[in-house]
Amino acid sequence: CKKISYGLRALIKARSYFPVETLLSLYYAFIHSHLNYGISPWRNAYHIHLWPLIKLQKQATRIITYTPRISPSGILFIDLNVLPISALYF
Repeated sequence: CKKISYGLRALIKARSYFPVETLLSLYYAFIHSHLNYGISPWRNAYHIHLWPLIKLQKQATRIITYTPRISPSGILFIDLNVLPISALYF
């Protein structure tokens, strides 16, 4: 979670300077790579242990698209063509 939080801070600082496409590239570099690396041990984990990672991934999509914290994230995943963490290991 610490490395993903670092990626979120990088996205927050970069979003006022770069377009959405570049922010999406930063997402894949700083956040998605860590989610993909740890996906095999998380496959058998309980959902409660994955919840912090799910929240961080949802927060990243909201940062990229400038949407408020209370907006639903399912539409954002579709708009950005990003798989949620629950779909990565199925």
